[in-house]
Amino acid sequence: MSYSRLIQKAMDFAAKAHEGQYRKKGDIPYFSHCAFVGSLLAGAGCAEHVVAAGVLHDVVENTETTLAELEIEFGREVAALVDALSEDKTRPTWAERKEGYLESAARGPEGSSAILAADKTHNIASMIAFHESGGDLWAISKGNRDDQIRFYHAVREILHRRIDHSAPAGEKGLLADFEKFLAMIEDM
Repeated sequence: MSYSRLIQKAMDFAAKAHEGQYRKKGDIPYFSHCAFVGSLLAGAGCAEHVVAAGVLHDVVENTETTLAELEIEFGREVAALVDALSEDKTRPTWAERKEGYLESAARGPEGSSAILAADKTHNIASMIAFHESGGDLWAISKGNRDDQIRFYHAVREILHRRIDHSAPAGEKGLLADFEKFLAMIEDM
């Protein structure tokens, strides 16, 4: 993908919004996740607005940024993608938040499945890296191991329904990567 002002704006916005935040492990700036998700999407040949939404996918969920602000800055298309993949933090339990997330992800707009695959692939890859460096993989997760695996299986089901044989090759590649990392974490 060539240079994109929209993606640059999304990168700058996400970097500022997530400033001072770190991944669950504690020493990796949160923005690295946003950038990696965007990189996976760009590498898969996704449309510019999908890559931008991938970079921004956690700003509503994990910062003070509102969906309305995102729509003003990036347009309805990007905001709708982010909305479809944002957890409702008002739901009281991890299980309820994940249930709502899966319902929303299953009916998200075109492009949301690619972001879902890239996001969850990087989350699992980060968990594996943490485990390989000696960390207690399941201790940093809010759900227990079985709940986490069930959640990722539900994500896989959504991806299989939404990324079918007619999907672009890049989206199929994102699905294949997700499945590869899911298989690895199931053995841990």
